Amino acid sequence: VEEHKKVLKLKSKIVSAKVLTLNLKTVLKKYNIKQCDVLLCDIEGFDYKVVDQVVNLGSRKPSLFIYEHHWISRSQRESGYKKLQSNGFAVIAGSYDSLAVNLN
Repeated sequence: VEEHKKVLKLKSKIVSAKVLTLNLKTVLKKYNIKQCDVLLCDIEGFDYKVVDQVVNLGSRKPSLFIYEHHWISRSQRESGYKKLQSNGFAVIAGSYDSLAVNLN
């Protein structure tokens, strides 16, 4: 979000607020989701945190996982790709987003 302030010149419009968050397993359980075909994630620089959750979903891993990588560091991006690839995903990187295809 800090980068957004600089790049988009929105500093006066961005505020900090604490919000309730749920991890991915909790969301799937809460809404009784047995299978996830497509997971799209765009959480302003925190997308890399979902990568760890996706690879640990076991049989409920999504067929397609799309997330924004533009606001995360190069090392976080590369680490995420390695985690996804070592857990059965093929990864395609675009300009702003990454697409991970579950090969299993």
